[in-house]
Amino acid sequence: MDTLNPLVQLEQLIQNFKLLRGQIASYFTMKGPKGFSLESCENQYNKLYGDAMVFLATHLPERASDDAEGFVATVQRKAAVELHQRSNSNFTVYFARRVISALANFEKLAAQIDACTTTLESYKQQYSTFLESKEANKIQQFDICIVCALAEEARAVINEFSDRCSGTHFEQAFSKVTGYEYQHTMINNNKGEQLTVLVIWMPFTGPVETVNSVRSLLEEFHPRFVAMTGICAGDKETKQVALGDLVAAAYAFHYEEGKVEADENGQDRLRPEWRTHGTAKRIVQYLNHFATWEAPVIEMKQRKLGRELREEERPKCLIAPIASGMAVQGNNPFPRLLEHNRKALFFDQEVAAFYQTLNEFPDVYFLAVKGVCDHGDKNKNDVYREYAARASAIYLLYFIRDYITTDLLLRRN
Repeated sequence: MDTLNPLVQLEQLIQNFKLLRGQIASYFTMKGPKGFSLESCENQYNKLYGDAMVFLATHLPERASDDAEGFVATVQRKAAVELHQRSNSNFTVYFARRVISALANFEKLAAQIDACTTTLESYKQQYSTFLESKEANKIQQFDICIVCALAEEARAVINEFSDRCSGTHFEQAFSKVTGYEYQHTMINNNKGEQLTVLVIWMPFTGPVETVNSVRSLLEEFHPRFVAMTGICAGDKETKQVALGDLVAAAYAFHYEEGKVEADENGQDRLRPEWRTHGTAKRIVQYLNHFATWEAPVIEMKQRKLGRELREEERPKCLIAPIASGMAVQGNNPFPRLLEHNRKALFFDQEVAAFYQTLNEFPDVYFLAVKGVCDHGDKNKNDVYREYAARASAIYLLYFIRDYITTDLLLRRN
């Protein structure tokens, strides 16, 4: 109930009290629900009363105090007045209260329920404007924010998390800062701790939009772990990377940084001055031992190919750098990249800007995982596009379950 609007929560409490009151009325006419008894009625009332106190302490603390103006004193006074009025106006009620203790207790409960209902209804009428403004100004926080460059990458995350986390349902919401749509849900890690998760996609691809999106997320939602999933290009000439393989980025760099000069033929030549931006060393250390992602991704690749995998077809995840640039590449950039970094086997547009921005926030952990959908050459196609996005989403989900826990990556400095 905590995630609901306060006014909706209050109305739910009122309706639950009314439902219990109706069950008592039905009990007196021999039409009560099966198994309904004084004990079950008292248990339901005590739970509702406790829920009401929690709600008031959270949203209207001045009404939860036990004084002349508080909820407790008001309910007691109203219940006593109602019991007195019923006794004076109805001899049967008076006789039952004196002779039959069970009926007397039911009558007392009924009066207390009526008192709770009328008091909460008066609070709703008095404080509806206050509660609405309180909700409007509430700071929404998420444990995990997942940023995707493309909507299709975000859909892969939403679908994989929904399919693989029992009872998970994403809800639509909109940023109060940018107005952008996002989806959010709750999942459990392997320690049984609940994690709030936000998934958002950018309006445009590229490093500039990445910086803007990440900064607005951090300022509005205050996450403790930020991730990026999706697709990238991978080098095929070195034979180390196959379509569908994954890269968990240990660090990233803008490969176009440097100085452009004319060579001996008058052609532009880049003299690179790459600055690298990396995730936390402890995350890289976790990645080196992380293996629970393998079984579900192997299963997905077998379904894609319709057969058992050969040993060389088993999906791999390399812990390696990603080179990022301003434009989508279709002219095989890897020979140029490998001249300056022998591990530069992956290329995208966003990860370097993603890491560079998050390095400015020392209390936030982060990780980018991408799936290889093409080789960045003239033969690129979309055969592995969906698979690569889904594989990166699965990898991230299992990493979250294993490592995003209170005693590891959720603790703030």
